[in-house]
Amino acid sequence: QRAYVLLRVQGSRQWQVFGERSVRLEKGSNFRDLGGLTGAGGKHVRWGAIYRSGAMPLLTDNDYALLSGLHIGSIVDLRSLEEREVAPDQLDDRTGALFLANDYSFKSLMAGMGGRKEYLYQGTELRLAPQYRMIFRRLLARDGAVLFHCSAGQDRTGVAAALVLSALGVDRKTIVEDYHRSTALRRPEFEMPEIDPAAFPGNPIVAYYAAGQARGSR
Repeated sequence: QRAYVLLRVQGSRQWQVFGERSVRLEKGSNFRDLGGLTGAGGKHVRWGAIYRSGAMPLLTDNDYALLSGLHIGSIVDLRSLEEREVAPDQLDDRTGALFLANDYSFKSLMAGMGGRKEYLYQGTELRLAPQYRMIFRRLLARDGAVLFHCSAGQDRTGVAAALVLSALGVDRKTIVEDYHRSTALRRPEFEMPEIDPAAFPGNPIVAYYAAGQARGSR
């Protein structure tokens, strides 16, 4: 199936086709529509209603213009305080969408993750329960499309997508397949701006991202 979204780009009206559910952004990462997946009773998840993504600190003007055409009513940011400090969302300011987040420390998230690989996310649904409730409440409000994201759009976002799709009756195999799409769709170079560690003293996420950027520059 294909999703047709009416966009206004540089003053002209045109139809943009997202046949693979991936929203093609110039400097975005892992942004996609959950529409088209088969749910309960053979019905399909509605196109243009639920979006998932990685962080969006480097979006271009063309990206903002495209995303403005998606009629996003709510943005639920699943990231920690430290991540949002370094790479704050701007899409809500540019589109007028309602921005929702819950304050927690990245340290507390990492402290709860680990152990055997298959249990890596165990407890995430409890630690991020306020954010996940926000997603369901905004979907039930039917006030425009709902976008949720974390930094990579893969782990915390993957759990959120699994919860939403499961509630809609999508089978586990399809949910797992959707989760693994993030591996191919991520563009890590657009998930975090260039960081000066000295500008963020005491922020535990800065050293992690700065080290990654240093590796990428070699």
